[in-house]
Amino acid sequence: MMADQGPDRFKFGSLFESSIPVERGEQAHVRTFMNEEDCAAILKSVRDAANRSDVAIVSLHTHEGEGDGWYAPHPPAFIENFARRAIDAGASAVVGHGAHFLRGVEIYNKRPIFYNLGSLLMEFEAGESIIAPEMYTAYGYDHDARPSDLHRARAKDREGNFIGFNAESRFSKNCAALLDYADGALQFTLLPLDLGMNRERPLDRGLPVTVSAALGHEIAADLTRMSARYGTVLRYDEALGTIAIEAA
Repeated sequence: MMADQGPDRFKFGSLFESSIPVERGEQAHVRTFMNEEDCAAILKSVRDAANRSDVAIVSLHTHEGEGDGWYAPHPPAFIENFARRAIDAGASAVVGHGAHFLRGVEIYNKRPIFYNLGSLLMEFEAGESIIAPEMYTAYGYDHDARPSDLHRARAKDREGNFIGFNAESRFSKNCAALLDYADGALQFTLLPLDLGMNRERPLDRGLPVTVSAALGHEIAADLTRMSARYGTVLRYDEALGTIAIEAA
């Protein structure tokens, strides 16, 4: 029997959703939390890695965004909390990925947290991805259809207009982190990339190329806007083709 949570709290669900708490508040919203036991185990490994190396990088794959929005421009609070605790545990950098677009950058205790660098590749139409039968069914295909059938339907509508990932420019704007360790210090910059999700040739879509100066400045401005809450400023260097990261 579930313990009484009091008049302002209760839990509901079954199986994997057996511990979703509901709490009375002033407005309806969603808050996500991490499993503290899992967090403790991961941080133990981070401390071990830091003890045995010059550079320890934490790789964090997550799709969740602020307010339960997968496509929100900011990460949820629990991701920010975990990333900072990873730095405190000895991580040299935290590199986030999962969502197919950029999120902000934080400099915490002089070390970088890249909350989401986007995707290095989004070669959906030419790739050999594994698709669950249920997804084929959702798009009106037989369960034994091929990935290219599904992804072509997701790229353009029946009139030939780009849709979804292929229609929004933010899914083409991505970055690679450049980390250089020398003289006991970690230097870090970003290399902006264009995946060209709206290129005409399907086999060219989702393949990274270095950006034009105009797009480099645009990506740096996007990242500065998404990093404002962390006091981080990003500037594109036309001579180097990279983005410098500065704590305000």
